[in-house]
Amino acid sequence: MVYDEEVKLNNVGCEYGRKLKDMLEAHKQDMCCNFVFCKERINALSDKLEELEGWRMKMDDKILKFETKLAWLMGVSATIGSLLGTTIALLIKHLL
Repeated sequence: MVYDEEVKLNNVGCEYGRKLKDMLEAHKQDMCCNFVFCKERINALSDKLEELEGWRMKMDDKILKFETKLAWLMGVSATIGSLLGTTIALLIKHLL
């Protein structure tokens, strides 16, 4: 009778151990899947970040070119305006 109880306790312990092992294995698989999923998302975000960095560099170049053209046009218009203003002032002075 004592032997039967020991066998039952042993079986209960083995059953508990198997269930615990299965639970740990399922948790391990779940964590591995989550890790792989997170790693894939991080890689995808890294790729998107590289694309955005390239786009930002292109926009910086376009803005720099625009600013250069704008500064050149402002310089030209200031020069032309100064020449016209001086010419008009001299004409008015000469006519009066």
